[in-house]
Amino acid sequence: MTRGISILLPVHNNVCSQLVKNLYEQAKSVLGLEYEIVIVDDGSTDERCTKENASLADMESCRYIVLEENMGRARVRNYLASQARYTWMIFLDSDVLLPDMFISKYLDRMDESVGVICGGTDIIEDASLAKHNLRYRYESSALKKHSVKQRNSRPYHSFATANFAINKKVVEHCHFDERFSEYGYEDVLFGKTLAEHSVPIKHIDNPVILHTFDSNDVYLKKVETAMHTLHTFRKDLRGYSPILAKAQNALCVCLMRLWHITFGRVERKNLIGTHPFLPFLNLYKFGYYLNLA
Repeated sequence: MTRGISILLPVHNNVCSQLVKNLYEQAKSVLGLEYEIVIVDDGSTDERCTKENASLADMESCRYIVLEENMGRARVRNYLASQARYTWMIFLDSDVLLPDMFISKYLDRMDESVGVICGGTDIIEDASLAKHNLRYRYESSALKKHSVKQRNSRPYHSFATANFAINKKVVEHCHFDERFSEYGYEDVLFGKTLAEHSVPIKHIDNPVILHTFDSNDVYLKKVETAMHTLHTFRKDLRGYSPILAKAQNALCVCLMRLWHITFGRVERKNLIGTHPFLPFLNLYKFGYYLNLA
């Protein structure tokens, strides 16, 4: 029986040509597989990236779509789903590396018993980044929480957009909430939406590999933006955020607001510096969030 998949990549200010070539080679090697790779440039402003990615339009089985204005992380994924030709779709972040047999492992798990399959993430080993890069240190510390066993113990809470496959039948009822135009939490709410619709979800061991990491300053600004997003949509995200759960404790809130007013600047200076102390990150996030109220 002929199988078909749509591989969907949103791109914004990064070069994804090597990833697309790897996807093409893997898909091409699967006997009897029909496939397409759809790349949507979501209003990139980096001319170097747009120039290098433009060559993807000439690749076999690829469609390269350029949007003049940035849709944002939620809306662009809905748009990508609308462009897909096949029943099963694989969504990937465009700045990752692929392991061997990546597509084949997904194909082996695509059947009518599940609606969403999550492959997970891993990180490249880099001793220098481990010492100095905040995002790398955070992702490294979170690896145990991202094991297949841990993800399947709370399947909807563990949903992430970096690497997942979804049946088009699910997309007919579950969409990314397009109110989420800024960074953060659009994937968390989508996981909640899947739970509310009782969509069968399975987490498997098929991780993409994170290999590029924002500078400490850029990453912390993203964290701060995410806290604004969380605050704006706190009612929608209730039950799906540890920060919101802790914010229900009045004594904790009082103490942490005072802590952030006193030490928040010190924490921030350390976190954007060359030797970030990882435990400061959760303290800073919680204090920052509480002082938005």
